Amino acid sequence: LKPAASPSALLGSLSARGRRARAPLARRAARAMADALGATRGMLKEGAEALAGDKAAGDTARGGFSKFRQGVVRAQSGNGAAPAELMDEVVPKTDVIISLVTLGMKHGIYKKQIAYNLRLLVEGSEAWAEAWKSASLPEGVDTEALFGLPRSRPAAPEA
Repeated sequence: LKPAASPSALLGSLSARGRRARAPLARRAARAMADALGATRGMLKEGAEALAGDKAAGDTARGGFSKFRQGVVRAQSGNGAAPAELMDEVVPKTDVIISLVTLGMKHGIYKKQIAYNLRLLVEGSEAWAEAWKSASLPEGVDTEALFGLPRSRPAAPEA
């Protein structure tokens, strides 16, 4: 007969076994997070390239916007990186903005979605805010009426 193990020895072995079981789960979660982050970066990059390429004509612009919109929304969830960090990686910002505004003017059905995404970009990142101010938009576009987003930020209230 074997002597019975002490309760503390029994708990110690259970605890070690539990740690070993959780280690693969943590690695899988980290891998899934990295995969999701890579997918978000891919959506932002592919969408921006489609929007910026040849000033995005027709279906290319709509498909590019769909991909870009998904990337912006996923970036806002903050999975693994700061949203501003992910969105700041996107280039060329001004071409993307011009394409988004043009798409919103041509296809009113996208106007609310574009307004939402532009607001996330401009309010979430200083680089996008600067690109918004400096973008050469089509003549006579009233971005405040179209998207509810003025070209310049209102001055901060004086203290």
